[in-house]
Amino acid sequence: MIKTKKVLLVYPEAFDLGWRGATSRLIDISTMFANAGWVVQMLSAREWYLSKDQRPQEKEFKGHVIRTPFTGGYPRIFDRNRYLRRIFRIYWRIRGNEYYRNQLSLDWSKQTAKWVPKCWPYLEPTIIWSVCTSNINGMIAGQALSRYFHCPYIIEFQDPPSGFSNTTTKLVKQCIRNSNGIITTTASYADNIKKEFNLKEEKVITLYLASHEQNVDDNESMLPMVNRKLVFLHAGTLFADPKQRCAHDFLHGMKQAIELRPDIRVKIQFRLVGAGPGKVASMQLAKSLCINEYLQCINEVPLDRLAMEINQSDVLIVIKYPHSAYDMQIPGKIFQYLGFHKPILGIMRSNCEAASILKQSGLGHIVAPGNIDAIASYIIDTVDNCAHLSEKYPPNNEFIKQFDLDSMGAKGMKFICNIINQGFESIAGEESRKSLGGGYAS
Repeated sequence: MIKTKKVLLVYPEAFDLGWRGATSRLIDISTMFANAGWVVQMLSAREWYLSKDQRPQEKEFKGHVIRTPFTGGYPRIFDRNRYLRRIFRIYWRIRGNEYYRNQLSLDWSKQTAKWVPKCWPYLEPTIIWSVCTSNINGMIAGQALSRYFHCPYIIEFQDPPSGFSNTTTKLVKQCIRNSNGIITTTASYADNIKKEFNLKEEKVITLYLASHEQNVDDNESMLPMVNRKLVFLHAGTLFADPKQRCAHDFLHGMKQAIELRPDIRVKIQFRLVGAGPGKVASMQLAKSLCINEYLQCINEVPLDRLAMEINQSDVLIVIKYPHSAYDMQIPGKIFQYLGFHKPILGIMRSNCEAASILKQSGLGHIVAPGNIDAIASYIIDTVDNCAHLSEKYPPNNEFIKQFDLDSMGAKGMKFICNIINQGFESIAGEESRKSLGGGYAS
């Protein structure tokens, strides 16, 4: 009898950020395994203030979500409320920075390593897929559970982890070296991690976020440009600080473009779709620049509604953090945009991996952060050539295809199958067992 293959995803913050890149990634991972005939399970932390009815994102997930009855090392009465948890973290801070960082990075993983064997001993995963953002709890818990279930585990780095204590630094290095495979969402970070930890080439692969081919029809997007405004759209979270990811540069560029060409004021509109403090800051800045009539802000929307918003737009905007420290990160919206074959304005450093992808796609135009003149020039040029944008920015379909869900899924499943075929090796050392406070099964 053929045994059903099961994957156990370990990600304590699953879906907590709503309809953003991390959520789309989880849905795509679950789809990849489900399409291959696997049973998909995910272990995540419980957020007491959110009910199942308030989690439409989980309904899109192709598997079963198991939530622990705790979010970390808080007394239960504090754990039921995020504001009380925030207050309790003051106590951790009083005990010192090392203690504080250890509690944030390890407590959920320590409790989970004890809770799962007691409450879910029959999960029996074929492989464990740990997700690591800036928080390493998923990575640490994944290593502990792989020993208990005697199965291989891999680590996916959606973002480079940060905020380490001396203890967690050692654990991260140990987890990376002891894992059966590493997945990154950018090639630049894959190269970095291979070099930093002296890993074999075959142990690390890059699985970019998937691009989905879109066939959304909308009457408004089909209207001739003379009958409607040219819509520039940014989707995603923005911040208020100009040193972070914000709409500051584009709004100033729009102001300058209107001053240079007053005739375009009736031809353009800037739409912001998403959450974050940058939305209010953008509205305030637009008002101070006297261009608020050209700005439309829309709250965060589900993926299907966002697809309609993108399809109704003419030019899509991606804004990256301006600092070089973020060069190895690629905004997930880039891959979502690629499926629509529309021009993409990238406000980012020209030598980062995200800029390279946009250029090679045929759809991208890159402008350096702070270059208001270049943004204004792009807006004017786009308005003047609005009837020929598809000719000016023809998509490189062969290049874009490598990012679609089928291609990325095939690459990911090949990597997983190779790991399984190699067989399980004991990966948890005595040091990690002690560090987890006995969380490993003996």
